[in-house]
Amino acid sequence: MKRSSDYKYARNMILRDLFNGKYEHDSVLPSIGSLAKIYQTDAASMRTAIDKLTEEGLLVRQLHRRNKVNLSDKPHAGPLDIVAFVAPAQRRFFATFIDHFQKIADRFHTMVVFIQQSEDEAIEQTLLNLLENNIHNAVIWLDYETIDDKRVKRLHQMGMNMVFFDIIIKSSYADCVCLDNAEAVKALHQHLKNTGKRRTIYVGRDNPDLSSYFEREQAYLDISSSGRVFRLPWDFRSYLASPQTTFTIDTFKPELRPDAVICSDGELGIELKKEFLLNGIQDVDLVCVDDFDESAELGITVYSQPYSRFAERIFYCLLDQTENSQTWQARLHRLSGNLIIR
Repeated sequence: MKRSSDYKYARNMILRDLFNGKYEHDSVLPSIGSLAKIYQTDAASMRTAIDKLTEEGLLVRQLHRRNKVNLSDKPHAGPLDIVAFVAPAQRRFFATFIDHFQKIADRFHTMVVFIQQSEDEAIEQTLLNLLENNIHNAVIWLDYETIDDKRVKRLHQMGMNMVFFDIIIKSSYADCVCLDNAEAVKALHQHLKNTGKRRTIYVGRDNPDLSSYFEREQAYLDISSSGRVFRLPWDFRSYLASPQTTFTIDTFKPELRPDAVICSDGELGIELKKEFLLNGIQDVDLVCVDDFDESAELGITVYSQPYSRFAERIFYCLLDQTENSQTWQARLHRLSGNLIIR
């Protein structure tokens, strides 16, 4: 029984098999009739699907009307009219950044589409869905997720231009824009030393797989060999800190109390500062990476992330991929922020 007479269905089924490695570069596809049987559609729909994939450059027409797979290592050249911003949720960090990104996109008359990453769907599947809908430019904020570089490579070969934001992806097939994490932690640590704080601890999230957080923790250990590191549990799905009361009472007893604490990020810093206030702890300085309105209200010294420069660098990375596909090379861009003392 025929499953669909829609050529889009046939095109997307071939796209999925390309993504999953059923057809490799330079391999020759079966005949139109055979493909129609494989994908349970009619020959007319399959022929149109093949024509569309040929127009997109993923197939090359051979002699005797056979079709060869063409997976390019060059970025997709085309207009930057739509950019998909893929993120798992609209947290404070993301909400603050996306406003800056929207402003620069408006300057270039580019539509920004926010795609909330589903908990039940792998990030690479979300990106494949974008390709199925002819969206070729994506900014990706992974937060707690990870992605295999083999998947990044295949998506790139199929025409997806990608810039990863905040979480570091060292790939030859996508750009990455992030904070200079080591500089951020060094600046916070130096500020504490300048104010006479010698006994510091570092508090981060209990997920060492996240590259930015790992870099910040390592930077602290590099400059404070005698310092202690604590990793607090964090519910990444609901984006709420787990109760910190027990940790605060146990860690900041008067006889054990450090002079200061460096927090890995603003949300965790805000939660811990609130616990300090609830428990009457006033003699411990708390500093963190990220600046939010609540950070200012609580008087937290922060290393502020450069959202406007992030947005510009990300956008120009995409422009480079779309306009200079023959010469483009993937790069990791680390940007400096600013220390705000409160």
